[in-house]
Amino acid sequence: MFVIIDNMKRTKTTILWCLVVVWMAVIFCFSNQSSVNSGAVSTAVAETVYENVDLTPERFEYKNDNWLIAHYEMLLRKAAHLFIFAVLGALFCLALSSHLKKKSYVFLFSVLLGIIYAVSDEIHQHFVPGRSFLLKDILIDSIGVIIGAGVIILIMFLISKIKKRAPARSEDRA
Repeated sequence: MFVIIDNMKRTKTTILWCLVVVWMAVIFCFSNQSSVNSGAVSTAVAETVYENVDLTPERFEYKNDNWLIAHYEMLLRKAAHLFIFAVLGALFCLALSSHLKKKSYVFLFSVLLGIIYAVSDEIHQHFVPGRSFLLKDILIDSIGVIIGAGVIILIMFLISKIKKRAPARSEDRA
């Protein structure tokens, strides 16, 4: 019985770390795109949003459609940074929870590893044609990591509270 549980835990841990590595590879691939390729994708998405969703307040004055699309593109790019690093933070948190018992340590090391990867990602972009090292992207990535890890820690906390209450309720009925 203990051997089966031990093997299941080991398998779960291995899968979680594999997911972390795969997600880091996805981030690397996005960062490895030249500015031309990356910009083309962002512009296409921004144009689609512009054509299909009216996000412009009635009183909002803007110079022209291209100006507005450029702003949509910038917002989408920064939202993408936030999202992909939130996922990374969540994955680090899940993987580290197999090794560390204290949730505060899980959160701290998840954030630390996520920020280290964000910095290495920006260093990598510095060497990609047309891309650059931006401190604001590290800040956005770090906020994403904090959000992703924070959501997982909150979910773990809520699950542990529910599990603690469940036996008490069954005892009350007896």
